Amino acid sequence: MLEQVEILPAHRLRGECRYFGIQTNGLSRMDMIHELKNRGLTEVDTRFDPKPPKIDTSDRSDDLSNVFIGNGAGLHEQRSNQLYIANNDTNDPLIHGDFKEKSVHISNVLQIQSSSFEADMKGEEGDLRREGAYLYMYRSSNVEPGWYPLSFGIIKLV
Repeated sequence: MLEQVEILPAHRLRGECRYFGIQTNGLSRMDMIHELKNRGLTEVDTRFDPKPPKIDTSDRSDDLSNVFIGNGAGLHEQRSNQLYIANNDTNDPLIHGDFKEKSVHISNVLQIQSSSFEADMKGEEGDLRREGAYLYMYRSSNVEPGWYPLSFGIIKLV
């Protein structure tokens, strides 16, 4: 059902403004209507929620392609395509990933990356590798060092 922007409730006006990147702090209802009309929006189909905000990708250079979550995470990172989850500026975050290399490292717990590899390729204890549909773990403690296939059998989620 199409509604004129003038009769939309304030919460819907704020949602429409967010889509267009309009900051609504300090704007009156009339200001929001005016801003939306300036962008060509006169009617809204209220059967649907407002669209999510537009993301400006016009200036997307390599140094802007990281995801940092937490207070100070990745503060001094110079590479691109990185994921950091940490609550401080550290070289050993709780979770580190590299989108380009398709690898994830959970500090002192787990490291997974997709790669093709040879059976005689060296690894570190507990490293995981995926090749196609198969998952392998590098073992060296109390066994002949090498890559061992992992099998989980049937898993029931409750």
